[in-house]
Amino acid sequence: MCLNKLQKRQKKNGVQMIIPRRVKNQIHRENYAGSPEAYYRKSIFIPFLDNYLDQLSSKFLDHSTLLLKIQNILPSKCITLDTDGIEETAHTLITEWQNEILGTSEDQIAKIVM
Repeated sequence: MCLNKLQKRQKKNGVQMIIPRRVKNQIHRENYAGSPEAYYRKSIFIPFLDNYLDQLSSKFLDHSTLLLKIQNILPSKCITLDTDGIEETAHTLITEWQNEILGTSEDQIAKIVM
């Protein structure tokens, strides 16, 4: 879909889509064989999607434990937690936002557990 739009613009502007020249021993980039479409798909689009998916997974999956602990402070979840669960939640939240919370982490955990 994007490639079709790009090809229409190229025809409109009189630009030709070509593959960079291929050499026998390639050092700084891959030597992709095939059509210009296959070249740009393999050299630009697929690495872009890979990077995008990595960023999404790091944004959401790496923070999943923190998000699970945040939901523990909701009243409906807090009722079902035991003392260890509350202490673990408090410890996780305090270590994550230690600059925003005044006092030491031990003081804060003691206040929350009591």
